[in-house]
Formats: sequence, C-alpha cells, structure tokens
Amino acid sequence: MSEQIIENVYFERGYTKGKEDGFVSGLKRAFELVGELGDFYENAVLVNENASTEEKRLYENSYRGRVNACRYAQHVIRKNSFGDEDLPW
Repeated sequence: MSEQIIENVYFERGYTKGKEDGFVSGLKRAFELVGELGDFYENAVLVNENASTEEKRLYENSYRGRVNACRYAQHVIRKNSFGDEDLPW
C-alpha cells in the first residue's frame, strides 16, 4: 500500500517525467523485436528437403516451440507481468 502511495506522489510531482515515455517506448520496441523473431521462426525453412519425415517433424516441433516462446514473451511484455492468466494459444 505504501509503495503505491509513494509511486503516485513521484508521478504527480513529475519525478518520473520522461521516464514513463521511455519505458513505454522500450516495451513497444521489445514487443516488436520479439514479434519479428517469432515471424522469422514461423517462416524459417532450415531443414533439408531430403531430410526424413521424422527429422522434418522434429524441426517443425522445435520451431513451433520457439514461435510459442516468442508469442508468450510478447504476452508478458503486453501484460507487464508473469501472471497466471490464460495464454492466447
């Protein structure tokens, strides 16, 4: 409770002026970069076309996990917490 009051006083008096904009800009940029990485993994074709079906399946599962990790990172950035809420997938 007291921490919230202190934060409100700092914000109202302008002690955090400029920091909030930078923080939000940083979150937006991190969200964009993680999204770009997820898109890269989603569209990556790194397995040889001559690979076995099993090997292709392993690569697909591996990259699907990487995409999901990036999407989860975006979710955490958006919520600004590691809460127990339902995941979007």
